[in-house]
Amino acid sequence: MRRVPGSLARDRLALLLFLILVVLLAGRPEAVSSAALDKGSIEVILSFAALVIASRALEFSGLLSRVAVALASRSRSPVVGLVALSYMAAASAALMMNDASILVFVPLARMLAGYYRSERELPVVAVILAVNAGSSLTPIGNPQNLYVWRNYRIPAPVFVVSM
Repeated sequence: MRRVPGSLARDRLALLLFLILVVLLAGRPEAVSSAALDKGSIEVILSFAALVIASRALEFSGLLSRVAVALASRSRSPVVGLVALSYMAAASAALMMNDASILVFVPLARMLAGYYRSERELPVVAVILAVNAGSSLTPIGNPQNLYVWRNYRIPAPVFVVSM
């Protein structure tokens, strides 16, 4: 966890989002909202920025990588390892964001394929499908869900059950 702040400082996407956030909120946030966006849209943008920063911090911490590698090394067959990794990717996407999950789990899927000496395409496709399925289940899994959830003020449990 000590290397997370330094990693975030070197992450151009996180820095760009942070600078945009500062510019939007500098001085008079009400001027920004009245000029271009309604209050609900600004809430969505701020929520999205916070989720991206949290997702990148989780990615840089290496926690997911360590857990996935430990899980894969304990599984005896490629199928069990791939299924376990796919479930982890889906759960990760439901809780952080689909983009960050893909950036974390696709390299892990390729590494798992190399570990088992199997083809590299199947694990990557399985992880991408799992990430997309997992991210569709929660309000914070992808930006579209975040916008719908915030705009229509749907309670999170109702959103999850309906998905």
